[in-house]
Amino acid sequence: MCVGLIVLLTLASGIAASGTAAKVSELKSVVISVEDLDTSLRFYSEVLGFKKLADLEMSNEATGKLFGVSKGTSARIVVVGREGADAGMVRLVQFTPRYHGLPHQDVKLWDLGVSYLHIKVDDVDRRYEELQTRGFVFLGPPTEWKVPEQNRTVREALFHGPDGLIIDLLHFETASDKRDEERSKYSEIINAAQVVPDMDGALTFYRDLLGLVVLKDQVPGNKQLDSQLQFPPGTRIRVVHLASGDRPTGKIELVQFLNIKGRDLTPRPPNIGLVMLSFAVEDIEKLVEDLRKKNLPVKCPPTQIGSILYGKKKVATVQAPNGLLVEFVEANVCR
Repeated sequence: MCVGLIVLLTLASGIAASGTAAKVSELKSVVISVEDLDTSLRFYSEVLGFKKLADLEMSNEATGKLFGVSKGTSARIVVVGREGADAGMVRLVQFTPRYHGLPHQDVKLWDLGVSYLHIKVDDVDRRYEELQTRGFVFLGPPTEWKVPEQNRTVREALFHGPDGLIIDLLHFETASDKRDEERSKYSEIINAAQVVPDMDGALTFYRDLLGLVVLKDQVPGNKQLDSQLQFPPGTRIRVVHLASGDRPTGKIELVQFLNIKGRDLTPRPPNIGLVMLSFAVEDIEKLVEDLRKKNLPVKCPPTQIGSILYGKKKVATVQAPNGLLVEFVEANVCR
C-alpha cells in the first residue's frame, strides 16, 4: 500500500539538533514479532486507540535481509501509532511460515530479554479497572511513588500485554503532564525498557556509540514496587534512562538485575516478542562502519531493502551487545 511511503517519512524523519547531537534520533518504533497479527492489532487499535499507519507484505528476500531469518520466510507488517506522532510507534510483524507460541513459559521479570513498554494514561485507576474487565492480567494493583528531585508523584500499574510484553501504565501528577494526557486515554510509547545482562556493555553501545544521552542512572530502593513486581527479597537493580534530545517520547530504558541471574530469553526473529528497536540516522554508512570496528555483528549492511516501507532510503540492522536487533534508517538532520 502506498501509505507505507507516508510512514517512511515518519520512520526516518529528521533528528532534532541539540548542543551535543546524538548520532541517532529518538526511538522511532519498536518492532514486535507477533503470533497473530489481527489479534495484536485489535489490542493496539481498539484498546490503546492507535491508528493503523501502514499495512504491507514484505518479500522473502527483503525479510531475510532485514531480520536474518531463514530462506523462504516472508512477513506481513502493520505500523500503528498515535495520530500525528513521529516517534513511539509500534511495528507489528507476522512471519510466514507462522511461528506459534512464546519461546519459554513462566517468564520472570528478571529474565534477560524481557521488555516493557511505558505508556502515559489519563487515569491509572480507571484504565486498571477498564483493562481488567477486558480480561488483562495485572501484576498487582496501582502503586504510587514520589520522585523528589522532580517534585512529582508517579502512579503506575503493569499488566501482561500481547506477545509476551509487559505494559506499564504511568500517570505523572504535574500540571504540564496532565495537560498532555487530556488528549487521549493512552499516549504513544514514551519509553521502551529491556533487561540486559551487562549494563556497562549496553551503555558502551547506546551512549558511547549511538550518542544517546543518559538522563538518569540509579539503583532504586523501592520496597513497595519490589513487592508489586514479586521480586525476591533483597533484589537490587540498576536502571538507566537514555534519550536523544529533549523529546518526551522515544526514550529507552536499560535494566540490570545486580544480584539475580535470569535466563537468556532474548527473542530473535521469528520468535515472538520485541525483536528490534528502530532509529533514524543521518550518516548510516559511517555509523555502521564505526559499529563494525567495535566488532558488533552487522546483520544487514546499509542497503535499499526494496520495500515501500523504506522507499529508496538505506536501512541497516546491527545486533546490540544483549542480542537485540537494532535498525537504522537513513534520514536528514533537521536544523
